[in-house]
Amino acid sequence: MFALVALPLPLSEPLIYRIPSHLEGKLDLGFRVLVPLRKKIVTGFVVGFAPASGVVHIKEIKDLLDPYPLFSEEMLKLTRWVSEYYVCSWGEALRAAVPSSLMLKSQMWVRRVMGEYVVPTQGLSLRQKKILEILADEKERKLSSLAKALKAKGLYADLYELNKKGIIEIDERMAELGARIKHEKKVRLKNFDGGSGNLELIRTAISTLKKKSTAQSRCLELLLENEGELPFKELTTKYRICTNSLKGLEKKGFIEFIRVEKIRESNWALDLPQTQPLSLNEDQEDVLKKIVEALEKGVYSSFLIFGVTGSGKTQVYIEAIRKVLEEGKEALVLVPEISLTPQIISRFEANFGEKVGCLHSRMSAGERFDTWRRIRGGKLPLVVGARSAVFSPFQNLGLIVVDEEHDPSYKQDDPAPRYNARDVAVMRAKLNNAVVILGSATPSLESYYNARQGKYILCQLKERVQKQTLPQVRIVDLLQERKKGNRRFLSTNLRTLLQDRMEKKEQALLFLNRRGFSTLVKCQDCGYVEKCPRCDITLTFHRIDFSLRCHYCNYQKKAFGLCPNCQGYRFTYKGVGTQKVIQELEEIFPQAQMERMDLDTTAKKGSHQRLLSDFGKKKFGILVGTQMIAKGLDFPDVTLVGVVFADFSLDLPDFRSKERTFQLLAQVAGRAGRGQQKGEVIIQTYYPQEWAIQLAASHDFEGFFKKELEQRRELGYPPFNHLILVVFSGRSLRMVKISARNFSTKLRRMLKMGKLQVEEVLGPAPAPLSKIKNLYRWQVLIKTKSAIKTGSLIKKILEEKKRKKKTEPVRITVNVDPMDML
Repeated sequence: MFALVALPLPLSEPLIYRIPSHLEGKLDLGFRVLVPLRKKIVTGFVVGFAPASGVVHIKEIKDLLDPYPLFSEEMLKLTRWVSEYYVCSWGEALRAAVPSSLMLKSQMWVRRVMGEYVVPTQGLSLRQKKILEILADEKERKLSSLAKALKAKGLYADLYELNKKGIIEIDERMAELGARIKHEKKVRLKNFDGGSGNLELIRTAISTLKKKSTAQSRCLELLLENEGELPFKELTTKYRICTNSLKGLEKKGFIEFIRVEKIRESNWALDLPQTQPLSLNEDQEDVLKKIVEALEKGVYSSFLIFGVTGSGKTQVYIEAIRKVLEEGKEALVLVPEISLTPQIISRFEANFGEKVGCLHSRMSAGERFDTWRRIRGGKLPLVVGARSAVFSPFQNLGLIVVDEEHDPSYKQDDPAPRYNARDVAVMRAKLNNAVVILGSATPSLESYYNARQGKYILCQLKERVQKQTLPQVRIVDLLQERKKGNRRFLSTNLRTLLQDRMEKKEQALLFLNRRGFSTLVKCQDCGYVEKCPRCDITLTFHRIDFSLRCHYCNYQKKAFGLCPNCQGYRFTYKGVGTQKVIQELEEIFPQAQMERMDLDTTAKKGSHQRLLSDFGKKKFGILVGTQMIAKGLDFPDVTLVGVVFADFSLDLPDFRSKERTFQLLAQVAGRAGRGQQKGEVIIQTYYPQEWAIQLAASHDFEGFFKKELEQRRELGYPPFNHLILVVFSGRSLRMVKISARNFSTKLRRMLKMGKLQVEEVLGPAPAPLSKIKNLYRWQVLIKTKSAIKTGSLIKKILEEKKRKKKTEPVRITVNVDPMDML
């Protein structure tokens, strides 16, 4: 009997392995197994079985890793669809559905063979001699450690040659798990059940022991106060009860030591004042009624809740989830940004307590591992998480909520699978006969078009939950500000309103979708601008640590004091980032309390939570941030929102640039006036007549939808076609160009012969960011009606190309329905 094993590698099909006799009858679909692959041992997933094969030399499965299948039939179907739609291997899709700590693989270990004779060094390269010098002490070394010591990569050829000559030995061993079940030692009262008889015995013992050992009597008192058990570490460190006292109690038969699993979890909820329970208004009740009817039918239904900012969409989610949990089913809530997790977790924990779990990339490997197992065991029926949580191992899923469904953060760009969590959520709901709710104040054009076409049930919330008016929005022309002599980044209007809010003890948000201090530093004497050596982009100046950084490859260097080109010392700091806005605020309002929220300030674990908790408690009045403050946040004392520069997204070479601009401006404007006081919004721009900005200022989504849809129809862009972006990247610009041109030529030839059914093939052309991480990038764009059919054909073409030229120096990635063209 043979098993089909999907490996987390870009392979066209699962590989066939022989099932060893000791595993016959024990394997089933979805099991995790260890299999040999060339000279390595890797983790794979059983996805099928095959009868006896005519091939003689088929490798055996090495081992079975779990007592139960990791994947249900539903998850296997979902990941199969992901692999077909997003043009990746089934194994890559399955890898995305489990914590990375469960992906075991072997590591190469190298050891020098030491004999009585002297090893001949003639005919060895300089690098091979250095390898032998490092291994001279006869200690074993991991390949990674050896490469680090040599400060070199690509050692395989040298090591295999030394191995052939009998000078070194090479061994493959399994690496340790990235995370495993954690246990802790606890102290427990022996035979304690809380009954009156037990209590009387313990109290008598405490009275007796007080005369002899206060530590032992204190220990028994503490255990009584804590339901009969406490961690050993807590007793010995916090309460300073020595180990001898505990052992004495154990000998007397009062306590016992036990080893129990310790669940690793972080508290992601915000520490905010308790709020009153909210009741639904008439519009919310109507929306909820439709959702509950679908839940009761137990069939797949998809809803798009289009509600203005502050219309109470989250409360509708909560009531729908309450219904699902009452029926014994499970619910998943997806949010686009980790920054939204603390506030929404707080809302759900206030309603559902310990039933709520959290899953996102900022958690440690151990926390993710424990949360994943608890979800699989049915102990967390409600999970709130970012993109990857869409693959949570639920057994009885009844509802999926995708909050801020329009957000591009739901799309994964690297590594494969390059999926959109929103679309995967819709497919998962379909496979489970569950209900999926997409919610947004600014739906994506694709989702709103689908709702207009009847694919989704459209529900609208046209007013804010407590009938508050939407904020008044004013557009400030920065060109006129410059003509009036204002060279600052904050306009006169915005400065006046900030001063007013500080006097009233109200709060303000300032939005700028660019971190750092200045986007470039230019020498005034010779015009020199420092560029990233790995990417085709200028380095951003960060004033906090006086560094120059690339935001694409993380290259970093100390900012220079003198120009490297002419030794000049006069520099112009062009462009603006969140750090420069903070500096300007400190100059204008030296007494103001303010904080910055961007990727730099939220790098540490818990930083999102701290910043939002402090802002909610009004410890500071002005929060400056990037897009992580633009959506989902609900602070009633925020009455002013300032958009420092609205034009960044408009200037991008992307057909979605106007949609992105409209969504960002409408979303950030919606943070103002959610309490009792009215809100105001200032949008600063050099394009005050731009229709996307004008429509965002007037909160006119319908007007924007109609105008943008017509342009998309003319150009054949989504929602009228799917886009497939094929990117060619490599260190040789010549090879990248040749690969891209050959590919596009083949597509056009097939299109002419009728073998390819697509609307248009565009390119090849350099990518907008033509060099990233030392890789040149060219791309081909395909417009098609059927993403799966076209993707399957592209996959075959690329497989043929790979077979013909095994050492292809060009990396090829396929991105279906990309959220940006950069």
